[in-house]
Amino acid sequence: MVHGEQLFNEYQGALTENYVAQQLVAGMQRELFYWRSRGGRAEVDFLCQFAGISGNAIPLEVKAGVNPKR
Repeated sequence: MVHGEQLFNEYQGALTENYVAQQLVAGMQRELFYWRSRGGRAEVDFLCQFAGISGNAIPLEVKAGVNPKR
């Protein structure tokens, strides 16, 4: 059985992506789209279109922690 902080550490990526998805849907009131390459080697968490940005989808990558590979 997993408890407390260990639970968050196990699932922090999925929980963070779900939180961002809920915020985007609530704010934009639109569908979200997901992209994964053939073979599943690459993915983009969300593809969104924002008002005022001409017709292009903006890829959003969600990270649960600090990414040292900047």
